[in-house]
Amino acid sequence: MFNNSACFLKAYEKREKARKIRESIELNIFNSSHFAYIDFGINHVAKNLNEIHNWFIYIPDKIKQLCINPYIENVDPKEYFTRIYHNNAGGLFTGSKDNLLKYSELFKNKWLEIMENKWFQFDEAIMSIVIKENYDLFDLFYGDYDCIICNYLKPNTPYNLDLI
Repeated sequence: MFNNSACFLKAYEKREKARKIRESIELNIFNSSHFAYIDFGINHVAKNLNEIHNWFIYIPDKIKQLCINPYIENVDPKEYFTRIYHNNAGGLFTGSKDNLLKYSELFKNKWLEIMENKWFQFDEAIMSIVIKENYDLFDLFYGDYDCIICNYLKPNTPYNLDLI
């Protein structure tokens, strides 16, 4: 079935991300209505980390996630994702508990579908497929990995985003 057990283990870890989000929301020890998933490792790539203080208390209901390269191609995902395109960053996303529970369920179902079809994908590719299939659930913001925090509210980089 899998020619590389490391690939399967990595894929399994990605499914665990969705489960951990769901478990955190269900536990909800602070009775929160909105949540943020933040990879602790993003501090290695993100610029202007202090910008988080400007938006952290203003998390919208829709899932807000960084879009690097919009996945708009009309190509079967199994074919499209034979290469890594970095469409969406998976290190930070926010939203209401209800929408994040939906996202977690959609992610888990897409992951299971991909595994049943015997192909492997990174979490960001799975997220990109889920976003494309459920676009109304999301409020994307744009930039590159280094802008994952500072572009959350508005473009705040020297990059020319006119092309997006």
